[in-house]
Amino acid sequence: MAEDEGGEGGTALLGDPSAPGLRAQLERAASAATAALGPAVPLLAAAASARRAQSLLELVDAGAIEGSGLVAADEHLASLATHGDPGVLRDLAAARLTPLTDETPASRARLTATLRAWLDHQGEVGRVAAELHVHPQTVRYRLARLRELFGEALDDPAGRFELALALRAPVSAPAEAGKTGERTRRHR
Repeated sequence: MAEDEGGEGGTALLGDPSAPGLRAQLERAASAATAALGPAVPLLAAAASARRAQSLLELVDAGAIEGSGLVAADEHLASLATHGDPGVLRDLAAARLTPLTDETPASRARLTATLRAWLDHQGEVGRVAAELHVHPQTVRYRLARLRELFGEALDDPAGRFELALALRAPVSAPAEAGKTGERTRRHR
């Protein structure tokens, strides 16, 4: 394992990342830190795996991915793909969430939570209400307000997809990646 300049971590090349018991060993070793496990790739692609592990750590640090201990890149592919360029995702969020700008901070927070839950639960009011711990009628009231603000975007599949991405815009984000695994480690 090579330490980085700050002494906060390093990168390890694993010759056989699928070896029996290795994942459990890595999880134990990472119990006091956050460590990222890049994908298993051919030796010549090891640098790409290391970049993906580093990107994953950046997303964890930014709060875009929840994780502690060992966090595997293969389990967060969608987040890695959508957060590849933090500027683009922030621009998308700014553009698509503009209708919420004139709301009060409290209203904006309620409407944002409702919109995300509504998108996540594919419009099932009962499930949205349960997640938000509110009455289904409250969800319907908020959805009426969201329809006033967002109009046809709520009925358009591409619009809903962009809103779902915008609601997941990170504070900051990562880079990219690539039958060896890479592990990068940061101490808490």
